[in-house]
Amino acid sequence: MIKAFYYLFLACRPLTLVVATLPVILGMALAVSQNLFDLPADLLISINTLVVASLIQIISNLANDYFDFKQGSDQKLTNRLKVLPAKLVPPKFFLVFLLNICFLTIILAVPLILIGGKPILFIGIPAIIFAFLYSATKFSLANNYLSELFIFLYFGPIATAGTFYLLTTFWTLPALGIGICSGLLGIALLQVNNLRDYQSDLLNGRKNLVTKFGQETGLVILRSLYLIAPISLLFLGMPKYLICIIPLGLIYAFYLITLTKRASINFKLLFLNTIGLIFLLEITGLVLMGLELIHNYPNLINPVIR
Repeated sequence: MIKAFYYLFLACRPLTLVVATLPVILGMALAVSQNLFDLPADLLISINTLVVASLIQIISNLANDYFDFKQGSDQKLTNRLKVLPAKLVPPKFFLVFLLNICFLTIILAVPLILIGGKPILFIGIPAIIFAFLYSATKFSLANNYLSELFIFLYFGPIATAGTFYLLTTFWTLPALGIGICSGLLGIALLQVNNLRDYQSDLLNGRKNLVTKFGQETGLVILRSLYLIAPISLLFLGMPKYLICIIPLGLIYAFYLITLTKRASINFKLLFLNTIGLIFLLEITGLVLMGLELIHNYPNLINPVIR
């Protein structure tokens, strides 16, 4: 049983959770920069939002593996362990675990819906449904050139604007704009997977940018995503105190581009380093956000003793 849960943990692909948490952190950073982040209430809302966003990503990962397995597609082991084709977890147990994650996500999303009202409901419910049905049928996102659009919107502008709305109760264009960075990086991570799985995706009728335009064009698109994502922050709502993220992101982006130009591309290394770029932006953003909060709330460090 312990081994089964260990393999389920691997199937959740915890490293990919950075894709879901980056837009939330960017939305938080924008609220902090405008002095609209109130402690401790907004910190609790932010933590809840981070958890729900991560769970939605987990649902997408698990559902994708489960329905691929049930359809008999993409069962060859690639650079990552796939627990169902490898028969490490019974399919029924895997499905029960997935449904429980869905139930937990809905329960944790209720407080956010109560705070944000209908706008958060209209964002959250489709996100869970699309994540669950990402590749379940021939009409699903992965089979209709819609996977990139879903990743961009729900792990980009929608997530950042939704986070900002939860913290401030109003919408603003910068909250949408700043999400473009995380949305593009989400597509980049998906693009690495699609480049790796190009042959199997063709055989199984998957429709994405790589199967549409080929591997060479797919690599050009990937390099462009690496460069445009950090640069987009310069024009689209980036708080001034986070400006140092842009050169750090560009330096890492150029390193990633060199990995794509090797004669034989190591997709596992490229995947891990794409996650590394997203993680770098997250950690830098969190540290600088913490410093900004300390500046705004000096009593966090030097409480006033009355």
